[in-house]
Amino acid sequence: MSHTSTLLMVLALTLIGFTANANTYSEKQIKCLAQNIYHEARGEPYEGQLAVAYVTLNRTNDPYFHGTICEVVYEKKQFSWTAHQPAISEPKAWKQSQLVATIALILYDAGKDNTNGALYFDGKKRKNAIRIGKHTFYQ
Repeated sequence: MSHTSTLLMVLALTLIGFTANANTYSEKQIKCLAQNIYHEARGEPYEGQLAVAYVTLNRTNDPYFHGTICEVVYEKKQFSWTAHQPAISEPKAWKQSQLVATIALILYDAGKDNTNGALYFDGKKRKNAIRIGKHTFYQ
């Protein structure tokens, strides 16, 4: 699915009331997801930003990791940016990260995941992994 068609689908879903359920995802959880997208993938293509979101969400469903988005994001030594809390200095990239976080939650709840359940990503080339942008996604 192209970036434009995904955005149009989200807009349509929003207009008919199918946005991320506030009871399921609090503003805090959505912000944690958006921060992770921003700091880990703001220079990546849209599909790569979604993939980082899906890794984060996949971890919330894996017993090895903590259960909420914020717990997963801030788990020690999982995402390097959390150790030094850099500022959000690119407003356009931040707005896009927030939009991608919302889209990812909607698509993930609908069973979509362009990483096939990946729990990890890095910049190394690996066998039997999915490469999106500069990242390799794997289990």
